[in-house]
Amino acid sequence: MTFSQREVNLLKKSLAYIQVDLKKFTKYQEESIDPNIKKAYHQVITAKKDHLNLMTTILNRISKGEN
Repeated sequence: MTFSQREVNLLKKSLAYIQVDLKKFTKYQEESIDPNIKKAYHQVITAKKDHLNLMTTILNRISKGEN
């Protein structure tokens, strides 16, 4: 699959938003007192990290010409 420059830019922008989300949710988890809320934030953080890793992998492959 080939990505246009516009699509690559959108992927990069999405990556930046995911990184911001990770920082926010990590902060919320640290500030939370309720163990159930902490667990919920942990699940969200894990999913966001997986998404971040996927997006990073895609962008790395695009930059190497493996798209």
